[in-house]
Amino acid sequence: MLCAAAVIAGAAGTSQAAPAPGEVTIFAFQDMVAEAMLGPFTKANPRLKVNVSVAAGSDEIRTKLIAGFDADVVEVCTRDTTLLVDANQLLPLDTKRLTHWKTLSLQFRTKVAGVRANNRLYMVPSHATTAPLIYNPQEVPFALNSYKQLFEDPRLKGKVTIRGLPHYIVGLAALALGYKTPYNNFKAADLAKVRAYYREHRSQFRTFYTGDADWLNLYRSGEIAASQGFPDFTQRMKDENIPVRQVNAKEGTMVVVCGLGIAKDAKNIAGAYRLLNWFSSPYAGVLQVRTYNRPLVANTKSKGLLSQAIIARAGGLDQKLLDNAIVQITPPNYNEWVDTWNQIRAGG
Repeated sequence: MLCAAAVIAGAAGTSQAAPAPGEVTIFAFQDMVAEAMLGPFTKANPRLKVNVSVAAGSDEIRTKLIAGFDADVVEVCTRDTTLLVDANQLLPLDTKRLTHWKTLSLQFRTKVAGVRANNRLYMVPSHATTAPLIYNPQEVPFALNSYKQLFEDPRLKGKVTIRGLPHYIVGLAALALGYKTPYNNFKAADLAKVRAYYREHRSQFRTFYTGDADWLNLYRSGEIAASQGFPDFTQRMKDENIPVRQVNAKEGTMVVVCGLGIAKDAKNIAGAYRLLNWFSSPYAGVLQVRTYNRPLVANTKSKGLLSQAIIARAGGLDQKLLDNAIVQITPPNYNEWVDTWNQIRAGG
């Protein structure tokens, strides 16, 4: 798609006036600020210095912002919005300053909980990703189709991993136990059941992975054979000719929607909006799909810039994915989720 590549290069200025001067700081996950995503923007805005700080997870972003970390733009996922707003760490956004707002899908703009808080807009959604089952078919020569199997199938003993964060640790166990909407109404007694479930099945887990590099190393080395993962993990293994298979769990499609917001103490508001407009552009959406195999991006124009082969590889880029998905949001008792994760991690 040569024409799309040319458009990407030309769109990094997000159709605004001359490139903004000064500097802007973005605090986000590694995939969001990788050269593949940020490079076209920085090249098109040579007078705007972009300072990058990489976060290992959502809790790190929130903790550091509360402690006074200096940032203009921060990555915000639907599981984070309420926590960040309640801590007074985000500015409400003005849609009149969002160049691509009207070309984002209605699902992302209006139907996904966590894009807004208290009826005000705090994040510009960029993409959604799922949390499918990923396994090595040579090591797992049988049907794997549920989160429950990760916990209970004795053939997987000692060969399983899932993401070591409260939303996954508690959420996946809850789905395996038969809960339908764990993020909405999960009480202390339910968390106690999750802790007991891990105690009963702790031998299933090789470890709880800490990030992309950790998962990739565990899979390449053969230390794990089955996991909850992300679509880009699957593609990385295919690219390396390592046997891999991906399926959605029958308990439901867990989805996390992420994007960007503006920090409360942002010093360069104009530069911040420029970054938000780049990451919500059709062309940034193209890069999200090409680079990370995202199953869905927010901008509806991105799909028309991609080849059919790439669209098929990503699973079709169907906006209906969000209609029945289990979208990660902030549980009302999130501190109890964190405490539950800490107890599980400690073996209790």
